[in-house]
Amino acid sequence: MHSQRITRRITKTACGLTFALACIPFFVLGSVPRKEVELRIKGFDPASHGFTVVVSVRNVGNRPLVLAKTGTPLEFGRSDALQSLDIQQWDEKLGWQHVGPCHDIAPMAAVTVAPGGIIEDAIPIGDSAHGWGGAPCPVRIAHLGGKIRAILYYAYSSELEFQERKASHAGIISPSVEIPTMKD
Repeated sequence: MHSQRITRRITKTACGLTFALACIPFFVLGSVPRKEVELRIKGFDPASHGFTVVVSVRNVGNRPLVLAKTGTPLEFGRSDALQSLDIQQWDEKLGWQHVGPCHDIAPMAAVTVAPGGIIEDAIPIGDSAHGWGGAPCPVRIAHLGGKIRAILYYAYSSELEFQERKASHAGIISPSVEIPTMKD
């Protein structure tokens, strides 16, 4: 009688542990963040300072994506540029370095991208050899060339998150691509 209770208790414990272990993958998969933003470099246009890089930002999630806009005129006359979208170039000694425009003023507006929607931005890039950069965002790259990537520093899930500056996505990076050879 006593041995039957022990056997039932062991069986019950083993079944409970087996069930718990079988459920672990579902809990782990539920906690893994899903990719909701996709960045792609779409093309290059030559410019006096270097290039203008066309980047697409795609909302691959199932909820709206809110992106900050500069809202103030930039050096190239645009006031609708995405605030936290930048281009970086790989440097063997320094690692990934900023080569895009400096956005040192807080964003003034936002744009909402619906699930499945895409927004494109044209980002000017340059190097110090062509007079690009300066305070407060110095460019440490002497010559454009090699691998570049787009980076979206911040994105938000709602207008309220944008207003409170509570980013729901940070540090989203595109695949790197080779930049065309620059003609001097």
